[in-house]
Amino acid sequence: ILLAASFASVLVAKLDALPFIVHLWSSESGTGKTVATMLAASIWADPELGRYVRSMNATKVANEQLAGFCNNMPLILDELQTVQHNADFDELIYMLCEGTGKARGAKDGGLREQSRWMNVIITNGEQPISAESRAGAVNRVISIEADGEIIPGDMPLFADTLRKNHGHAGRMLIERILKEPEFSEKIRQTYISAKNAFMRGGATGKQANYGAALLVGDIMLC
Repeated sequence: ILLAASFASVLVAKLDALPFIVHLWSSESGTGKTVATMLAASIWADPELGRYVRSMNATKVANEQLAGFCNNMPLILDELQTVQHNADFDELIYMLCEGTGKARGAKDGGLREQSRWMNVIITNGEQPISAESRAGAVNRVISIEADGEIIPGDMPLFADTLRKNHGHAGRMLIERILKEPEFSEKIRQTYISAKNAFMRGGATGKQANYGAALLVGDIMLC
């Protein structure tokens, strides 16, 4: 699902979808949450923590600037628990899923240029999105509980391999989208069909958008 989300991120704008969050969590340590997040990041760039993958322990302005910098590529944030208060995380969810930064005045008058993004945000942590979160915040998140080890075997070796090999799959995907217009149209039709199917199954509009985007990402990954 994390890999599908990472692929789907660059299609959010093309599909007229909305930014959303995919959150991987487990209360157990050593399950491989961070390494799995690195795997999703390795599609596009150096997955080392502090490089492409960033800590959630940052100001709202910093997260806004990071989202704007990523633009269509996924914004990947590590360790939800560094956000101390539930209300702060709710506010972060709303801000990131809005796709635009806060309007701010410039020193010389007028307005500063606003940050904009249209992507998938991938996070991990030791707890799910709390039941105390507002319904609107929960509705913008696909939360996945990790059951046991996500990455089997030698996780340090796996992580080291990712540090040395990254950025290839994303380039292949973008090149295919640019070279084959019929491929992009096939993606769009698949997305519309999947969204309609999710809505017939009782999903809300937002949930249907997110589920369909992940399904398209998984198809491209395969």
